[in-house]
Amino acid sequence: MTDSASTLTISTSSLVLKIQKSPYRLSVYKGDGTTLITRQDASNNIRWASDGSTTVTRIEDNYLSPAGERFEGYGERYDRLDQRGTQVHNYVYNQYRDQGATRRTYLSVPFFTNSAGYGIYLPSTRYALFTPGDRAGFAVDTGGALNSTLDYHFFAGTPAKIVNDYTAVTGRPQLPPKWAFGVWMSANEWNTQAEVSAELANATTHKIPHTAMVLEQWSDEATFYVWHGATYTPTPGSGKLAYSNLTFPAGTAWQNPKAMVTDAHNKGIKMILWQIPVLKENFDSNPPTAPQQHLNDKAYAEAQGYVAKNAVNGPYRIPTGQWFGDSMVPDFTSTAATNWWMSKRDYLMDEVGIDGFKTDGSEAIFGRSVQFADGRKGDEMHNAYPNSYTKAYNTYVKGKNAQNTIFSRAGTSGAQTTSIFWAGDQNSSFSAFQEAVRAQLSAGQSGVPFTAWDMAGFTGDFPSAELYLRSAAQATFSPIMQYHSEKASPSTSEARTPWNVQARTGNTSVLPAFRKFANVRMNLIPYLYTEAKASSTTGVPMMRAMSFAFPGDATAAALDQQYLFGSQLLVAPITAQGATSKNVYLPAGEWYDLWNGGRFTGPGTKTYNAGLDTIPVYAKPGAIIPLNLNADYQLGGEIGNSVTAYTNLAFRIYPAGNSSYAYFEDSAGASRTVSSAENWGAHQVTVTVPALTTTATLQVASTKPASVTGATARATLADLKAAAEGWWWDPVQQLTHVKLASAAAGRTVTLNGVDKAAYEAEFAAGTGTSTNTDHPGYTGTGFVDGFSAAGDAVTFQVKADAAGSHQLKFRYANGVATAASATIQVDGVTAGTLPMPSTSNWDTWGSASLTTSLTAGAHTIKIIYGSGGVNLDNLVVARP
Repeated sequence: MTDSASTLTISTSSLVLKIQKSPYRLSVYKGDGTTLITRQDASNNIRWASDGSTTVTRIEDNYLSPAGERFEGYGERYDRLDQRGTQVHNYVYNQYRDQGATRRTYLSVPFFTNSAGYGIYLPSTRYALFTPGDRAGFAVDTGGALNSTLDYHFFAGTPAKIVNDYTAVTGRPQLPPKWAFGVWMSANEWNTQAEVSAELANATTHKIPHTAMVLEQWSDEATFYVWHGATYTPTPGSGKLAYSNLTFPAGTAWQNPKAMVTDAHNKGIKMILWQIPVLKENFDSNPPTAPQQHLNDKAYAEAQGYVAKNAVNGPYRIPTGQWFGDSMVPDFTSTAATNWWMSKRDYLMDEVGIDGFKTDGSEAIFGRSVQFADGRKGDEMHNAYPNSYTKAYNTYVKGKNAQNTIFSRAGTSGAQTTSIFWAGDQNSSFSAFQEAVRAQLSAGQSGVPFTAWDMAGFTGDFPSAELYLRSAAQATFSPIMQYHSEKASPSTSEARTPWNVQARTGNTSVLPAFRKFANVRMNLIPYLYTEAKASSTTGVPMMRAMSFAFPGDATAAALDQQYLFGSQLLVAPITAQGATSKNVYLPAGEWYDLWNGGRFTGPGTKTYNAGLDTIPVYAKPGAIIPLNLNADYQLGGEIGNSVTAYTNLAFRIYPAGNSSYAYFEDSAGASRTVSSAENWGAHQVTVTVPALTTTATLQVASTKPASVTGATARATLADLKAAAEGWWWDPVQQLTHVKLASAAAGRTVTLNGVDKAAYEAEFAAGTGTSTNTDHPGYTGTGFVDGFSAAGDAVTFQVKADAAGSHQLKFRYANGVATAASATIQVDGVTAGTLPMPSTSNWDTWGSASLTTSLTAGAHTIKIIYGSGGVNLDNLVVARP
């Protein structure tokens, strides 16, 4: 620190603060002391709202923000990612539907990042107003004390560093149990054991893997811990029920909940029960009167001071007209109240064996004078009450079993330490779908990485097959995949199960498409859990906004309907009604289509055609992706719902330079780093494999190797499956499979005689041609047919990884006796003529090469018909 007459300078290795003394003004520089990050507005920096003598009610600060800077975060925001030009209220609110239009949210966080490379966090749960625009303005209520001060954290660096630092202050995200990353099933209408058993059976019958079921209408809707329809002798309010105290009469909704939960567990499905933090006051038909047990509990809670209080020390009641209006609320800031409340639920966990709770609601505190046991009042607890609620439940369920979880709706800063969150009550519409994607992205930018939405919407019109499958595709590549519906007792089922959606819409593609997505979800479990582990230690989102993942790319930053999912996959869900394609922006580098190996070199935009059974997903250059694949190594093939035993642990590798991936092997409690190094000039790819406790298979994108050091060649997939180790090249996916036994030490595997995987002709742009599959022996998904007349051409978009001489190797079939020929153009300039001798018949494939010089980077290779006719399979761009 240095102090001069005019300036106080505070320096660290990463930040330099220069405080101008008169007039007061703070400027923030990078560690070099000269690169300005931001500075306060000289005329509107620190300001107070005060009567001048007895109180300070609000404090404000403002930093200058040049045009073009983006402001993102602020919690779960539905309307947009960049909030510049708006007013953002830090205010938790139960907004039923239309969250984007009303600009309200259940999960409000007083933290934002600015694209200039900084973030600001206000460590207060009181109401705050942010005014991002030509000033980065923020004002926070104080509580009124005359000595009030403004405390805030200023972070600098990349978005990832800022969120890392922010979660180091507010708490690291809690890692959900592994089973939470499978498919969740839920419907409000499932209110009997017969219905639950039928839905569990449907999941098995239709071979659609699920790992969790949520029951909402399970309880008496009064105590929220007794199964509805059960008979029992009420206990005093101080006591608790045991499962043996409950009788389930014949003909009632629940006959044996414990056996039902055990059956779900035997099917690999965890059971979650719905909760609401109220002591309910008003009763109608569900149930028509308050049960005696509930009355006992209410009287005891009030007498013991276990409820929030009003200004005159009476019980606080939720305002009339709000959800559960007139009800009291438990005070979770009181240890005694929390222990009492939770003890009522002991039998559910200890005897019935449930696996957690859906902790709904809690946006229930209104009024500055509401009082809580820890001394806080309503102005602080309006936003903080949800956190006290989820903290209490999380502590409780984790105390029972570390593999339990809660699933919540509301919260503020620090909420990430206790729960998974879903985006609340949204319509079944494409606009709500788009808002849900934004909400998940903005929550991730705010330190909350584990989020979901009610896939295809919660309420309103029943979703179309199109909306359902588009949202299922997106949910497959989101932190948590779950579906849910609102109506309690519809005449026709409103459940968003794939079998009901197929029945309701009459679209017979729903079940097979959803089955594929659910299987892909289970394929992704090793990747999901590894990425979740990283999120839990650094705060980095699982769903990363393009501005977060590519902070130097202004084109990427503007896109709020595509994202980086984890560190390796770019996902671009189709969220527009009626759309059959999407313009996908891909940043710099050569990206691989996850489904078929097709490639695109960025930066640029690819028009991606996608039916309802797929979604644009690209692996980044150098990606290494751990997967759990079935016996036939099928992505999307039947796999089951186990999250503990992998059929085939596979590492999908797309070589580009040197890359590595730290795989979390949870069974060993250790991170294992897999590394890939390509040397296309030497025709080699080397993969370093760590010690692993299970068999693993590498899937390396490449041409067919001449040999693999460290593995034995196998002629067929069946041979590979039967062997303990070996390698086999898949011509459809152009993946070299290298099967390795478990080992206590690391190993090195080298693919010899390989080039970068071929560019498939069927994915190239054809002029006057078609595609076909009527001759065997092709690679990929087909070949180009009809290359047989003047004007016919096929144009490939390729990437040369280094400057120099390259061989353009065209794989073709020429079934006539005479040679064919074609002209080859590189970037519009003729490079030569390519002769293609006869291959004797159309089922035999040959290769013809042309040598040319290429600069490093993207190129257009065009093959133009000259004479004769050929079928064209692929193009390999190889080093000599």
